[in-house]
Amino acid sequence: MEELITVRHKSEKKGEDQSEAKREAVVNEKKQALEMRDRALERIGETRNRNEEERAEEENKIRR
Repeated sequence: MEELITVRHKSEKKGEDQSEAKREAVVNEKKQALEMRDRALERIGETRNRNEEERAEEENKIRR
């Protein structure tokens, strides 16, 4: 009986870990989808400004 209880607890814990990993994956996918949507909807001027800001940040990282 004790073995069955131990096996059951292990399987439940494994299931919880897997479902938690799935939730994290869903959250990450949703975040990426929203970012892509925002980029797709921005105007040309906004894109140009964002690209310039990203280049400036990269140059600052390289200089450090």
